[in-house]
Amino acid sequence: MTNRKLMVAAVPLSAALSILLGACGAAVVDSATKSSEVTTSQRLEGYMSSVEWGRQWPLTVEGGTVRCEDGQVTFEAPDGARYAVNGTALQNSGLPKINPIWADNPAISGSKIDISPIIDTGLAICDGTPPPSPPGPGTPVPTPVQAIPEDGIATIEALLKAYEEAGGRCPKPDGPDRFDDGSAMVTCYPNLSSLVWFPNAAAAKASVDKTLQPPLPPEALLVGPNWFIAADDVGAVAKKLGGKVVLSPRN
Repeated sequence: MTNRKLMVAAVPLSAALSILLGACGAAVVDSATKSSEVTTSQRLEGYMSSVEWGRQWPLTVEGGTVRCEDGQVTFEAPDGARYAVNGTALQNSGLPKINPIWADNPAISGSKIDISPIIDTGLAICDGTPPPSPPGPGTPVPTPVQAIPEDGIATIEALLKAYEEAGGRCPKPDGPDRFDDGSAMVTCYPNLSSLVWFPNAAAAKASVDKTLQPPLPPEALLVGPNWFIAADDVGAVAKKLGGKVVLSPRN
């Protein structure tokens, strides 16, 4: 995936951050197509299906059409229902979230299957580039090698809720963006705070170490067992949320 927005340099996230506006065109194809084979022409026009994506297919419907216009990635299901997939679409298209047809990840309780193939396909349509190739029906869903630590936070949604309850400001949350290693991220606009969650402590530590490296580390991070927050209010939030404030080496 292309890094499409300015974020913390988290190890499992660096190749997967998305959503920048661009000059885009909508692609249209019959979303009710039920052929067991998806043609190259259909794929270029935004049609995706569970037949091609197998266990990595992130939706509960068998297929549908991805569109992109002005950075807004949307999905049309076989019944004609349309959904906003990325944060740009959610804020500007007037369409509902895709959550009702977003499939649960059986490997990680409380999380969803990585929806980045849908977002990447839409952004490729906007960019006028070929969409990502499907892995095939036999490819398993990536799973974490370690469980969430006992003192960790269970989901990215729970992290966002805890952050706000501790006084953190997230007027316009964008995401969560979910990644192949099970990690997830929410970006808060307009203050550009980033909340990053991991399915295990080892991945969180590696990402914190990477994020604090030059050339542009954040001034400080609030670090928990399997999460961290980059924001200008981490000192105040830590008093209620817990975690450790880690200063950038430049301070």
